[in-house]
Amino acid sequence: MRVLYPVFRWWELAAGWRDTTQGLDDRHVAYVVGVSSTFGVRLPAEVHAAALWSPPRPRGRGQPQKPRPAPLSEAKAVLDALPEDRWQTITWRERDGVVLRKQFVAVRAHWATGGAQFSTSHPRVWTGPEGWLLGERSVPGTRGEVKWYSSNLREDTSLQRLVELAHSRWPIEQFYEDAKGECGLAHYQGRRWDGLHRHLALVMLAYSFLARQRWTPADLAGFSPLWRPAVLPGGPSPGAGVALPGRRVMAHGNQPDRPIPP
Repeated sequence: MRVLYPVFRWWELAAGWRDTTQGLDDRHVAYVVGVSSTFGVRLPAEVHAAALWSPPRPRGRGQPQKPRPAPLSEAKAVLDALPEDRWQTITWRERDGVVLRKQFVAVRAHWATGGAQFSTSHPRVWTGPEGWLLGERSVPGTRGEVKWYSSNLREDTSLQRLVELAHSRWPIEQFYEDAKGECGLAHYQGRRWDGLHRHLALVMLAYSFLARQRWTPADLAGFSPLWRPAVLPGGPSPGAGVALPGRRVMAHGNQPDRPIPP
């Protein structure tokens, strides 16, 4: 299953978020994205009850009563209403003495727009497929901002998995920074899509090779299996310029070509 990590900075969703989310759902692309506190959701039980309700037969003149959608709630209100024992402390990264740990809670919900004042046929009313609404807050005794996420991952997805995917933004932005500085990601000056596609493919191929050269079995000690890259037998080629953990440079320039290991 493909997962669209939170590449886009959607901590405050733009006006077109519904079209984007609906497009991902239509393509069956899994995602975890950051949303705002006012992100609209509908609870599955209420959506099911609204679908079973049928308007009564009209009496006399006038338009018949139209079906109404389930109540629209904000992400913050839904998670604030949960009992305290639903929040769990999750650690998603721990290395070199740095521990990243916060409290999280997740409930099943539909992303949605349009309140009950509209009928279900109103163009402002949308109810997406059932997914996850994930909340994040600091561990008691520490300070930090509250965050919310929306995801269409399956119901059997664990809370630990949701948290790890929600916090995979850092390695993605690290890729952008390294690829621009070392692999020429931002140097494309063409106008055609096929040229851009080839440029991106070559940049990602070069970056993958450098990442392969960077990691050794000793560097992988303590890494979570979610982030553990594959290390091929043989290790880095002898004398190759590789960056060690903690350094910003992935490869050194002005060096003679090295034979590629088999």
